[in-house]
Amino acid sequence: MIDKNQLDSIFGGNTNRPKFLDFSPPMNYLLSGPISAREVAIEKGLESQDLGSILGVQGLPSYEVLKETIWLLDNHKVLPPLEGIGIELGAGLALLSAAFIERDYSNSIRGIVALEPVMPFVRKGIEQTSEQLLKNSSSKILPCHGIFEQIPVPSETFDFAVQIESLHHAEDLIIALREIARIVKPGGYLISIDRSWINSTSRKTLEDLLDHEYSKDWLVTKNFPTDKIVTRRDNGEHEYRDEDWTAAFEESGFKVVNLVHLHPKIEKWHLIKRIVTILRIGRFLQVKVLSRKGVIRNYIFRRFWPRLRISKTSKLLVSNHPRPLSVFILQRV
Repeated sequence: MIDKNQLDSIFGGNTNRPKFLDFSPPMNYLLSGPISAREVAIEKGLESQDLGSILGVQGLPSYEVLKETIWLLDNHKVLPPLEGIGIELGAGLALLSAAFIERDYSNSIRGIVALEPVMPFVRKGIEQTSEQLLKNSSSKILPCHGIFEQIPVPSETFDFAVQIESLHHAEDLIIALREIARIVKPGGYLISIDRSWINSTSRKTLEDLLDHEYSKDWLVTKNFPTDKIVTRRDNGEHEYRDEDWTAAFEESGFKVVNLVHLHPKIEKWHLIKRIVTILRIGRFLQVKVLSRKGVIRNYIFRRFWPRLRISKTSKLLVSNHPRPLSVFILQRV
């Protein structure tokens, strides 16, 4: 078990810095379909040493898009100040950590432990991409093999935690969040950027989304067997509404400080869906997923008054990220 003093030493320039931390995740977790499939796919992707290729295999946006997303949130004063030593949950290539470190003009972040269950990321990918993106600051990211349901460090070890599109994969969200709350100091922040649906979304719609069957091309790309049906549920996906996330965070020991939503470029069909939502005729028209507040307002402002900041009049921000995401700013009570 590693403690805060050891992390202080590692991020303070200790010459005995390990290549990565190993929290020895449970074998049954590592042998699960989603993790074992990613192991092979990522191993192949890392052979090319091309960041774009690796992200493409994972269906993730580019680092530039992620960085722009963080800067958008920062410019609209959504993000709290981060300082000390943090942890990124389900880090992948730790691009979120890199984006926060690159944006840390005051040099307040001493380091971030990049917790990730897929070993090729930990053994090679995180270090490779950190050096490529951060150059001399790459040592501020420390790869770590582990899962967010079991993090063997003393309580209150970390000053903050961050995650993007990772927590919705937790097999038991409450167990994961309680563990995260345990390792974050009181008053420390958790920045959670993840998929979420408006509260009026029906449970049946969420179940239908999870029952979606992947195409054969998708299975080949992701290294899943193609001789059987694989659903999003089989891939470890879970779907939550805003109220589900809020309840889970609060039950686990966090309070919601702020909540904003990111939306891809708004098209006219988004406006139509918002009108359907306002008129409450979605069920009649068989529209399963309705639109959030702020779609019409954002469209009008960006079309006719593009220089006008609307952060004070809308909780919906238009970003270059290809998926709609919800940003929860949480504080450990």
